[in-house]
Amino acid sequence: MIIQNTLDYIEKHLTDDLDTDSLAERVYLSPYYLQRVFSIISGFTLGEYIRNRRLSEAGKEILLNNSKIIDLALKYGYDTPESFTRAFTRFHGVTPSQARATKKLKSFSELHLRLIIEGGKVMEYRIEEKAAFKIIMRDKAFDSETARQDIPLFWDDVKSDGTMGKLCGYMNYTGDFSGSIIGVCFDDESLRAGCFRYGIGVEYCKDEKTDLTILDVSAHTWVIFKCLGPLPEAIQKTWDRIYREFFPTTEYEAIPGIDMEVYPDGDNTSENYWSEIWIPIRLKH
Repeated sequence: MIIQNTLDYIEKHLTDDLDTDSLAERVYLSPYYLQRVFSIISGFTLGEYIRNRRLSEAGKEILLNNSKIIDLALKYGYDTPESFTRAFTRFHGVTPSQARATKKLKSFSELHLRLIIEGGKVMEYRIEEKAAFKIIMRDKAFDSETARQDIPLFWDDVKSDGTMGKLCGYMNYTGDFSGSIIGVCFDDESLRAGCFRYGIGVEYCKDEKTDLTILDVSAHTWVIFKCLGPLPEAIQKTWDRIYREFFPTTEYEAIPGIDMEVYPDGDNTSENYWSEIWIPIRLKH
């Protein structure tokens, strides 16, 4: 599995330079896609996981030997003893010198993934061919490290500044996305490593000048998952099952570069609310 391969590599090279670009290149994925899948499956961003593992191992060395702080800082990727001490204190709750005195530290163990298939749980999905289409949207670049906190704030901005009303004016009430708002994650090669672009929009079927962004989405075969229940829990649970159950046990793999969440009109706090996740797919090699 790609994520376990990445975890194994990180563990073997924990004291080497590790960056998202090189980790993604090893497994033939875009940095955005590796970051996204890693976060969905593990619950951590790549940066969080690497940082926590390094600080956990540094803590062990603090207790086991008399390594100098400057040596540990350089070994685990920090430019100065001060930056290492700040990170160490945030993680362990004590400074390196206090850790030596009290022997009280936190541990963050290596992550190992297991495939667990449970019977009796229905995953509702369909597979469809869809021609190329367009999304009109407001979009913004996000850092994978902080996207979980920042994207909900972006939604608040879009709702409060009049953009959502403008988007609804373009809304199409026929076809696959009838009356629906689309949240779309997509690659942007112009962004620095660890960043991706996220847009909030609707399917665009017009041809007129606009100050909003128009995204051209290529023709694909899509797997579409139904998510039942209030947001964001229903979507989050489905994402987890997609990468833990669906892709490991089917003949399909995701095509990196774009995925969408589709939100029909309705009460998204209701237990009966339906939303969808769209992922482009191809047969595994």
